[in-house]
Amino acid sequence: MYQKEEYFSSVKHIQQKLQDDYGIAMKTHKLMHLLHHHLGMRYKRVHSVSWTANQPKNLILRQQFANALLKLDWHSKTIINIDETWLGMSDFRRMKWTFTDRPDSVRKKQVQPRISMITGLDTEGSLFISLLQANSNSSVMEMFFTHLL
Repeated sequence: MYQKEEYFSSVKHIQQKLQDDYGIAMKTHKLMHLLHHHLGMRYKRVHSVSWTANQPKNLILRQQFANALLKLDWHSKTIINIDETWLGMSDFRRMKWTFTDRPDSVRKKQVQPRISMITGLDTEGSLFISLLQANSNSSVMEMFFTHLL
């Protein structure tokens, strides 16, 4: 049921854009016929893709770091793994109109203002979390490290 409502909502959005931008009024069944039969488009499920995190270079770097970390002497040492990310996205579509030979993926977009999250997990099981409504930079990371100490 949700997909059907989303489908007609997207068609209504296209109708509104045609009316606003070009002054063209088009009935729903005519627009759907045009999209399907004349333009060869389909309404497909959207697949979100990461912006850069899973590029081959980054996957290899993470694997090399994990291998180096496993070689360390863990006795009498506490190791804290810290990572930074941001929360939220602005595109919640589950399906979209696309040509049959085109990918159905959508790049994730940031929410403004951005919510950044810095987390730390140590080998003793302690978790350290910081949420902020700003872009994280070196001074923000230094402040996190200062409060962590």
